[in-house]
Amino acid sequence: MQVKKSAVAIAVGIVLLLFGVAHPRSYWRMVDVGVGLAQINGVAMSPSGQHIVLSSDFNLHSSDRGVTWEQFDHSGPAIMDFGDETHLFGVGSNPGSGFNAVYRSTDYGKTWFSLELPLNFIYFSEVDFVDSVHGWAVGDKDFAVTTNTGWKSWIARSYGISGYTGGGVSFIDPLHGWVGGGVQGTDTSVLATTDGGNSWTPCPSIPFGAGRIDFVDSLNGWSQGGGKGIFHSTDGGKTWTEQGTFGYFGGAIIGPQAVDSLHTWVCGHYFGPFIWKTTDGGRNWTLEYNEAGSSLRDAVMVDTERGVAVGAYGTVLIYAPLILGDLNGDEEITVVDVVLELNKVFLELAFPAPAEAGDTNCDGSFTPADVVLLLNRTFLFTPFPCSL
Repeated sequence: MQVKKSAVAIAVGIVLLLFGVAHPRSYWRMVDVGVGLAQINGVAMSPSGQHIVLSSDFNLHSSDRGVTWEQFDHSGPAIMDFGDETHLFGVGSNPGSGFNAVYRSTDYGKTWFSLELPLNFIYFSEVDFVDSVHGWAVGDKDFAVTTNTGWKSWIARSYGISGYTGGGVSFIDPLHGWVGGGVQGTDTSVLATTDGGNSWTPCPSIPFGAGRIDFVDSLNGWSQGGGKGIFHSTDGGKTWTEQGTFGYFGGAIIGPQAVDSLHTWVCGHYFGPFIWKTTDGGRNWTLEYNEAGSSLRDAVMVDTERGVAVGAYGTVLIYAPLILGDLNGDEEITVVDVVLELNKVFLELAFPAPAEAGDTNCDGSFTPADVVLLLNRTFLFTPFPCSL
């Protein structure tokens, strides 16, 4: 056995010399969803990352994490959020006409059920659902609207602060949540609730007010500041620390997307779309994407491996840190990956890249069948039977 392991290890070394060393990669890739130069206004991603819904002059849905798309000949709300894997919710407003509505879809945006709200001249900015029945929406009025019936009925809950308007909302369960906003001319910025929005406690510590906000647990959250900066809290919103001004001069950010206490993304635009990422709670930030292109308008991250950012002129960026079959992380499938797969299956050696990339038949285990599929892909360009 030792001789076999040594022989395979030598083979790996020879192949690496022939094919080169892995190079850094961008985890964001531009995809063509077939809408030309149409503007993508909003995006929602299911908790598993499998389903993506885009909002434009028409709706688009992907059931395979952005590999293929189906287009519906109607538009839906631009402000959307999944409550669970099948329940998609949205809010829409037209302040000029006084029309405001909430929406629900159970077929990923193919059809929508709408419910008009008796609220005059509110412009919604964000909606957040924690499951299929509990949701909240905020806008440019001094109250939030909430439902605990899964969209069928909504109640307006006053913040108790005259002139306060909400720019973002984030709940971690049916009781605990935060709203980012402010009152013009004051430092009142973030409000917290522990009773589902029946009452709110101010946390006045972000200059110029707050915008979009994202909490991952009872302590850790990020908020967009009025001065285009990102602020971080580790005490449930009681205090905030600025971690960077990502909007630069004439640029803009569209708020934080946090998935846990360490990993957060900030998307925006400054002479082109940019995406920054932290993996240590905001102590350090890395520019993960900065290419020529159109401005970003919305983004969502559901975990450290799945996300989408969208914007003008049909811009759709898919976060894809995992390429099936790319076992050394160099963005190509070559003989190097075949050798690594052989080592994994027969010698139980670890991959340099995530282990899931070697499961080429998506059955949850590594067997000779994966080696055969990878050989077919490498030399015969045969597609894998599944996609991640």
